[in-house]
Amino acid sequence: MPRVALVGIPIIHIDGHIINGPSCVPRATDKLRKDLEQMLIQETSGVTIVDLGEITNHPNEKVYWNAPDFDAFSLDVKSIAALNDINIVLVLGGDHSGALPFYNLPGLVVRADAHGDAYLPRTSSYQMVTGGNYMSYVEEKRLKSADEVWNAGVQVFDTHLHNKGVFGQNLTMKEILESKSMPYVGFLDIDPDVLSIKYGFPFLYHSISDLEVEDLVQLATKLNPKIIGFFGCVDTDNNGYQLIPPDIISAFSDVFKPICKAVGEVAIARSLGGPQVYTVTGH
Repeated sequence: MPRVALVGIPIIHIDGHIINGPSCVPRATDKLRKDLEQMLIQETSGVTIVDLGEITNHPNEKVYWNAPDFDAFSLDVKSIAALNDINIVLVLGGDHSGALPFYNLPGLVVRADAHGDAYLPRTSSYQMVTGGNYMSYVEEKRLKSADEVWNAGVQVFDTHLHNKGVFGQNLTMKEILESKSMPYVGFLDIDPDVLSIKYGFPFLYHSISDLEVEDLVQLATKLNPKIIGFFGCVDTDNNGYQLIPPDIISAFSDVFKPICKAVGEVAIARSLGGPQVYTVTGH
């Protein structure tokens, strides 16, 4: 039976200030994963759900994160990708910097994001990884080449930065979906700020794009990735502190239900296509 795995990345800007960097908040995704499991059961049939818990090097304490921390749990990500009895992995994360370790995996990455998230110069000794600069590390550490990252929905550019703050290729949905030479896609990296404002999804930054949920569904079912990451599941309280709302799945069921259904379809399609063999390697 096709198997879907759930993984949480409990990283947020706990104090609401970018300057202090993202923090790990253990168990911040527990409720999200539980609600998502129930939604997957309701929206899919013939699929087994496996909750793999959270990826964190600090399971019992709130701590700030920096570049070495992200390097350290890249092997955990590779180990999850190497589970050949799992057809697809659905990742839920807070701050988008939690996507960084997934760029160590083989294959093309397709990003659906209103921002390029490469808002640092090409070379930097900056150690704080955030949702606004993690793609700079992808380039700087050569985790991917520019040809291995396809961006859809980017609307925010900075002309003062290298490549206007975008790493990889900027493509339209049509160009991605109608590509005649689609390479193997290992990771679909989604930030909900790419969605139209009509969905009312809470965003830390209010610069959003105009994609529809159906666009995300088409990306998932067309690309058949091993891992789909949904980052930016955050809101801010009245004091400007960032948090992961525990009821975000049920509150935005019009977003998550179609995605769950698509995840089930991809799991089935991948199970019929035979197992993908991954090799876990060191850094």
